[in-house]
Parts: sequence; C-alpha cells; structure tokens
Amino acid sequence: MDNRMSWKNTVWHGLWAGVMGLALFGFAGCASDQPMPSAKPGTRDQVRGHADKAFDSLKQEEKRPASESGGSMY
Repeated sequence: MDNRMSWKNTVWHGLWAGVMGLALFGFAGCASDQPMPSAKPGTRDQVRGHADKAFDSLKQEEKRPASESGGSMY
C-alpha cells in the first residue's frame, strides 16, 4: 500500500509541476513586448515613384561597362 501511495504522489507532483510550468510560460509570453505593427504600404504614386527610381538605377547599371562595375555579370 505504501508503494502505491508513493506512486500517486509522484504522479500528482509531476502534474502539478507541469501545470505550474505552463502557467509560467503563459505569463512570460504575455509579458513580452508586443510586435511592432508593420509599416503601411504607400500610395500608388509613392510605390510607382520608388519602382521608377529602382528601374532607372538598374538601367544605369546595365549601361556601364563590366570593368567599371567591378566584375562580370555572371
């Protein structure tokens, strides 16, 4: 009988430790910093302007000889 009570106590202690561990992780997760909201996308004109600048920059790079840009394309 004593062996059986010892086994039950071990199970209850293990369950209690698991519940306390989950509670600790739950509180730690809620206490952490909230993620920053993502930046809002710009207006169509802003996006188009950035795309145009990037495209112009790409065209400029293509016009330069490979020796100026620091290496071959492949």
